[in-house]
Amino acid sequence: MQIKTLDYFKLPEGLRIPFFSGRIYNFISKLERQYIKNLSVNGLSLNETPRDEKIIVSLTSFPARIDCVGYSIKSLFNQTVKPDRIILWLATEQFDNQELPELLKTFQSKGLEIKYCEDLKSHKKYHYALKEQKHDELVITYDDDLIYPENSIERLIKLHQKYPECVITNRAQAAEFENGEFLPYSKWKVRSSVGVKEPASGLFPSTGGGALYPYNAVNKEAFNVEKMMEIAFSADDLWMRFMSALNGTKIVKTVKNHKTFTVIDGSQAESLQVENCIGGANDKALTLLKQNYPEAFDNIFDNGKEN
Repeated sequence: MQIKTLDYFKLPEGLRIPFFSGRIYNFISKLERQYIKNLSVNGLSLNETPRDEKIIVSLTSFPARIDCVGYSIKSLFNQTVKPDRIILWLATEQFDNQELPELLKTFQSKGLEIKYCEDLKSHKKYHYALKEQKHDELVITYDDDLIYPENSIERLIKLHQKYPECVITNRAQAAEFENGEFLPYSKWKVRSSVGVKEPASGLFPSTGGGALYPYNAVNKEAFNVEKMMEIAFSADDLWMRFMSALNGTKIVKTVKNHKTFTVIDGSQAESLQVENCIGGANDKALTLLKQNYPEAFDNIFDNGKEN
């Protein structure tokens, strides 16, 4: 049974049914983890057919997850629409002379590119790929701790063909406003129809869930490392939305009710989730982003008012 089939039986993210929700998620996640671990690498490959636009998958990892990221990469090799390149960005100072897991070496023989770079935390997954992006390339960002269904890229590409100038995302949160200000990030909605039937601006893509960036979707300010580190170093999703809003780029979401991703065993020893959501780091970053990029905020808010 394929992961996309198992995904069908999951509850939408954010929907809670007492007693059953956790049990359903745990059962299906266990099956997905078994499936991806047992999936043979034989037959897995990158695309070899010429295309008008090349699909580049970009992700990053760090030492605490380097033994897990291979399974995310396996699920990305196992797509119905195969990428032309998969690039894993690793910080030079974190992996100096460190032996990489055998699974990553296996995928290197199948075309996986491992590139070493400056440590920009989670920003590494988009920063270098988009900075090098050519006009005939699509960059799709993913996280290193999740298992992705086989149709993840296919869903993004189908909507890209319909909305070629938009950022296409599998998962996003609809920003909530009150009196012209952002409401706390914890109040934003994942289950929302915003951006499903038509492009929207009041939507923040989750770059780790599969987010497709066409050429020139983000402003060159996105590569202002000093500014990014100053105001949104731990909030790459928020930074990227403001950087695309600077260019007037709108967002399209592939589905209204996204299904919760399966997390890879052992990948959550270190996570930004508590710091960003519970600790309020996202709210602080939003305040700074609004102050520094009022034009981008206006683009987001104007659409958000209508939703």
